[in-house]
Order: sequence, then structure tokens, then C-alpha cells
Amino acid sequence: MTFDERILAILLRDGVISTSALGAELDWHDRGIRRRLRRLIRDGYVFSPERGRYRLTAAGRAVMRGEERWVSEVQDPPAAAS
Repeated sequence: MTFDERILAILLRDGVISTSALGAELDWHDRGIRRRLRRLIRDGYVFSPERGRYRLTAAGRAVMRGEERWVSEVQDPPAAAS
């Protein structure tokens, strides 16, 4: 599963989540999470119902259910140092 798919999976599971909660769960810094979320928003998979909180769009849910093809141009970030 790619990093972006992990973000989408968490959003599918939790419904709405904050940047900091995503960062904590993925062990990644907030700035990097926000950058990925901006791209997911641009691509139509995620939207922000209020500042700092995110949820899946219908397209994001369809991708996670396997009804639509996932398109990702971005490389996964390097693993966090232990």
C-alpha cells in the first residue's frame, strides 16, 4: 500500500481526521502530511470540510472500495528514522 493509500485508508476508517492525528498515526511530520493532502485534494480524492480536518470525497471512497482505479504520480516518502 502506498503512503497516499494509507492516508485514504485512515480517512475511510475514521471519516474525518485532523492533520496532526494523521501525522501521529503515520509517524510523519505535519508539513509533509499537509503537502500530501493538498495533492489528494487537487486530484479529487479528499476535501476539507473545515480548516485542518479532512475527509474522503466520493471518488476517494470509490478508489478505496476498488470501484475506481487509483492514480498516483508521487513517490512514497522515505521511512521515518527509528
